[in-house]
Order: sequence, then structure tokens, then C-alpha cells
Amino acid sequence: MIIPPDKAAELERSLDGEVLRPGQPAFDDARRGFQLGTPHEPALIAVPASSGDLARVVAWAADLGLGVAMQCTGHGTCAPADDDSVLISTVRLNGVRVDPHRRTAQVEAGALWRDVVNASAQWHLVPPCGASLGVGVVGYLLGGGLGLLGRTLGSPADFLTSMTVVTSRGELVHADPHQNAELFWGMKGSKGNLGVVASMTMDLVSLPEFFGGGLFFEGSNTLDVLHAYTRWVSTPPDSLCTSMAMLRYPSIEQVPPFLRGRQICHVRIVFTGGEAEARSLMSPLLGAAPVLKDTTAVLPFTACESIHADPVDPVTTVSGSMLLRDLDADALHVLEAEAVGDHSVPLFVELRHMQGKLARGGAPPAPVGPYPEAVFNLFVVAHLEPDAGEQAKRAAGTRVQDLLTALRPWAAPGVLPNFLVGPQDEDTVRAAYGDSAYRRLRRLKQEYDPTNMFRYNLNITPASD
Repeated sequence: MIIPPDKAAELERSLDGEVLRPGQPAFDDARRGFQLGTPHEPALIAVPASSGDLARVVAWAADLGLGVAMQCTGHGTCAPADDDSVLISTVRLNGVRVDPHRRTAQVEAGALWRDVVNASAQWHLVPPCGASLGVGVVGYLLGGGLGLLGRTLGSPADFLTSMTVVTSRGELVHADPHQNAELFWGMKGSKGNLGVVASMTMDLVSLPEFFGGGLFFEGSNTLDVLHAYTRWVSTPPDSLCTSMAMLRYPSIEQVPPFLRGRQICHVRIVFTGGEAEARSLMSPLLGAAPVLKDTTAVLPFTACESIHADPVDPVTTVSGSMLLRDLDADALHVLEAEAVGDHSVPLFVELRHMQGKLARGGAPPAPVGPYPEAVFNLFVVAHLEPDAGEQAKRAAGTRVQDLLTALRPWAAPGVLPNFLVGPQDEDTVRAAYGDSAYRRLRRLKQEYDPTNMFRYNLNITPASD
């Protein structure tokens, strides 16, 4: 929709932050997130400078009947904003306040995990972050997350203790397990369906250092490593958190020389016990195949994102995800065949080991998890050129879906919300929460967002009954 100039000017006058309109040079930069394949096309972009600004933007959008989309880094874009929406960029709301005595961190809407990790480090405290510190804290936690220490600590959503939420009416409300408890429950995993988070408070844990790094194997040994890895993680302590990635590295300068242009099998390790115990635990894996490089060491938590070494620059990708049970020899052959070799569309294939506290859940409960039957989370990504056309995207999507279909016999119930990128159908959204939580979330959606203003996400439609 075309927003009347006087209405845009009205919003601009009411904010301490900025309003960006199509045609302005800053507009394109502000709408471009991490996922280049799902660009936002909003009618207008607001860049609030305070929680009050945030509330004023939402109230203004409600008055015009606009949808509201949120963006910090855009890593988990579920549905791109369209021209019936205002996109709120939270880049100026990046405050972090750590209370070392209570072991908590309060973060604003646009804070990144790097901000929280660095602010907590001087007290040897760590947050429930994921593998990449360039991810936005709020978006990550609103999807539940899958923490780097997930098997040890459980779901990152369980660490949330309170939040300040802007409702669809533009009101700022406090939510915690005692005040607006249903809203608090629903926000922990529903991907921003019920409101906009202005700030949230989470618990931190004490961890002076950890043992971690990676073991790199030649791609030709992938099947042997897969067999060894799946046996290895069948009886691990909860203090051992691991994943395995299969990919072909590009021949570019940013990639270390020993990886350039090579098909690689990469086992990632994070262990909260001592080094001697860790090295003893690793011994079965070291015998699986010759190790190209072992980067494991005792590390400060500020170095945690070196474990996965995820891309830091925006990308164009097509991806898919599913939870898996135990994998037998047939499943491992499927994985190896799809991840290794000369395919027209190469795939990045990742297994993250679940179980531990992720299988048992925490208290109070959240809409996401626990996942008692899931042994692995599978994440499959096809990387494309930034300007890839629809034909290339369709071919990549077919490759991703073919692998997911081939592994369907080993699927576990559910899917992790944060690994669903791009628009999703209702069956997939329901599967992310399960029938009972989904029905409860739909009732909350009807109460807090009956017009579905917050729809550019893993969308939950309001209950009609």
C-alpha cells in the first residue's frame, strides 16, 4: 500500500529514531538482512531509538491497518515483509546490562549475542547462545534456540525470566511467570506472533573456560566418520555437546588453505569438563580416519563462535530441517551419498546431537520442546549466488527436499522453529509446536493479535472458535 506522505511525516515527527522511505539510499541497506534470498519489500522502515519509539511505531501501524515485521540481523527470516507492512529495524536498540550478582543479563530488542557474551565475560558468565554470535538475541530466543551448550543447559528459552512486550495495540506490558504469565509462555518460542519484544532478561551461567574446537577429516572418509560419530554420541555425558558438518569449501582467500576447494567432514566439540577427560572421550573418534587438522583446545567462551565458524556475511540460501531418531547404516549411506560427490547443487549437511537436557525439558515449560525422541537435528543448506534466479532456487529447493524425503523414515516428531527459514505452511508450523501447544498459541494469538498484524514470521493464525 502507498502510505500517505502526511502519515509518514506524522510518524517521523513522533520518533527520536528514523523513518526510511523507498527511494532513499539508506532504505535498501536497512531492508537487507542476512538472508539475501528473502528480501523485505516494506512500505516503510522505522528505526526506533527507544522502547517508547517501538510502541509508537506499532500503534501507528495499527491505526493504518499495516502489518509489522521485525529485523535485527535477519538470520531467521521466516516470511519477507511486503508493501502492506512497516519493517522495524532494531539496530539502534542494542543495549546490554549484566547483573553479576544475580547472574542475569537484560538486553534490548536489537542486541546481538556477541554483545552479551562480551559483556558477561569479565565475570566468567555465559548466556545460552548458539553457534554464531552475530545472531540477534531476541529473534533467536523467540524461536526457542538450539544452544551451543544445549545438551548441558537445555533449551535457551528456559533461561528467559521476564520481558517487556509491545502488544498489537501499541501498549508496553511486562510479562514473566507471574504477571501476564500466558503471554510470557507464548512468547517463548512463538517467533514474535504475539507481540514485539522491547527488552528481555535472561539467566546466565558460570563457565570460566571450556574445551572445544574441531576435528577435520577428508570428505572421502565421510562414511567411516559418520559411523564412528553416531556410535560415539550414543552414550556421552551431558557435558559433551557435538555436531558434524559435511560440506565442500569454496576456493576463496577467506578459507584456510588446508580447506580450500576440499570436501570436508567436520566434527565440532564443546565440552564443559576438563581437558584430560575430553581427550579421553575423543579417542574413539580419532581412530575413525586420518585427521587433517585438530583445533581442539581449552578456550575462553568469547572464542565460542570459532567452533562452527559460520558465515558472517549475508548469504543466499535454500534450506530445510528435521529432527531424526537413531540413524542406522541405511540412513548413514543416504547422508553420505547426498553430502559427498559431484552434485549439480552441492549441499551443506549438518547433524547436531540432541538428547541430554534437551530431551528432558526445563521449568517453567515453553511452547517448544522438550524433544525426548530426537537424537539429531538435521539442517540442510544449498548456497546460491547472491543474484540467483528462480530456476536456480527451485533446483536447490528440490535437492534439499529430496534429502529430507529420503530421511523421512528416521524422522522424530517436531521441528525446531529457528531452523525453518522462509515461508512455511500450516502443517509445518503446527509440527514445530505440537497439537496441544499450537491450539493454545492460536487462542493467545486471538487474544493478543486478532488481526494478525505480526504475520511476517512462522505465522500462527488467530483461533476462529
